[in-house]
Amino acid sequence: MISRRLAPGVRVPQKIRYLSAVLIPLAFVCLTALARAAPAEPPPAFAKVEALYVQGDYHGAAQAGEELDTAAGLALGARALLAAATSSAPADQRLALIDRAEALARRAIAQDETFVEGHLQLVVALGHRAKAQGAVMAQIDGLAGETRRHIDRALELEPDNPWALAISGGWHLELVRRDPIGFVTLIYGARRSKGMEDFERALALDPTNIVLQVQYGLILLESRRRKYRDRAVEALSAVKPLTPPIAYDTAIKARGCHVLDLLEAVDRRALNTAVRNYNSLNMDDIVPPKPR
Repeated sequence: MISRRLAPGVRVPQKIRYLSAVLIPLAFVCLTALARAAPAEPPPAFAKVEALYVQGDYHGAAQAGEELDTAAGLALGARALLAAATSSAPADQRLALIDRAEALARRAIAQDETFVEGHLQLVVALGHRAKAQGAVMAQIDGLAGETRRHIDRALELEPDNPWALAISGGWHLELVRRDPIGFVTLIYGARRSKGMEDFERALALDPTNIVLQVQYGLILLESRRRKYRDRAVEALSAVKPLTPPIAYDTAIKARGCHVLDLLEAVDRRALNTAVRNYNSLNMDDIVPPKPR
């Protein structure tokens, strides 16, 4: 089933570097959770959509979810399209997949405004679109405001969720990292301490979550602060004994192990490239690691 959330209230910045910096890492976190909002024993039609997604048949899952035409089916279809856009799709096809995912997420919200997954997938799609298009300043303000509303609504509906906490943590950590002089901290309320607190709480609630462990490790490494290196290695190492429950988790685990290998090899240039691209979901400059 599906589960996701997003960061709590602080006005989202007006400049594109801040919008893409926050939303792209958050999108990475959102892509794999299985929806708690879906029923414990889903009806056969939804179970089919879910099975296709779990197997990594993202296009099949998207088509089946759209045909099901329920909030859960549409949201899962959106998530499948985003997974395809950020893992297997050629660069020239990504924006079309993201736009289609956005449309499905909006339909999910229209069907059931209280279904958290719809809000979360819409935020993910908007974040990816901002990055893919390079967004114009006039569009940024609109995207930022809309994204903030859906983030806040998701948290209002389900505030105590490890995915929500992790995305909140990523929001703080990424903004602070992008603005070392403290402008964002002053204007938007982003704090490194709050980001780490939220992420640590998320991992305490869900320590076997491959996606959250890997993303926390990547964010800490990209901060380039030596004092966080050991904690980053600890988070990445935590996934090594875990068995991925779905296809996307398998890819994420491989990325985490790849980064560990680069750390052990002391290949700083390759490490920085891998961490930067994995965090931005840009796979173009990296040879995909083999599944572990």
